[in-house]
Amino acid sequence: MYIFKNKDDLLAAIVTENFDTLKNRISKLIGEINDPKKLVLKSYMHFYDFGIKNQEHYPLMFRKQWNKEQYPTLHIQPLKYCTLV
Repeated sequence: MYIFKNKDDLLAAIVTENFDTLKNRISKLIGEINDPKKLVLKSYMHFYDFGIKNQEHYPLMFRKQWNKEQYPTLHIQPLKYCTLV
């Protein structure tokens, strides 16, 4: 059981888990697909599929401005994801 200090801490945990899920999916593809074009296509398809199935999470992941001091790793998560592909 997890106890969060406030709503933002709870949301930050959810968003971090979402980014980890995307990262793990893409990392798995990197190990399976050697053709760069197929890798990029499959990566974007996973990204799209995740977005369709989790539409309510996307605003938190990509539009919310997270406090850099309070959530330093979360603030850079979208950049980390983009550098995988």
